[in-house]
Amino acid sequence: MQLLLVTTVDEYRKIILRLFDEVEVSGFSVMEIEGFSGSKFNSATWFPAGKAGKKSLLLFSFTVEAKIEQLIRRIEEVNRQKDNYNPIHLAVLPIETFI
Repeated sequence: MQLLLVTTVDEYRKIILRLFDEVEVSGFSVMEIEGFSGSKFNSATWFPAGKAGKKSLLLFSFTVEAKIEQLIRRIEEVNRQKDNYNPIHLAVLPIETFI
């Protein structure tokens, strides 16, 4: 069992949900987040200076390794087909204890 983390822009919501369904990652959570890339922040106000953030998603799931490997391959394929400006990101964290 591992912790799967995926971030993507909201425009790819249907794509990532389809990929999760195809590899049978059926138990997961989705959080709407605001993503920033290369933005400079005003440390006095804690608000971004300039452009607003991009509406994004964070998906996470406790998942078995076989499903994660399938998902990695599919996300790599999607990223090759899409622009490189907003690739889907995936990270996997090992879980020492799971109850």
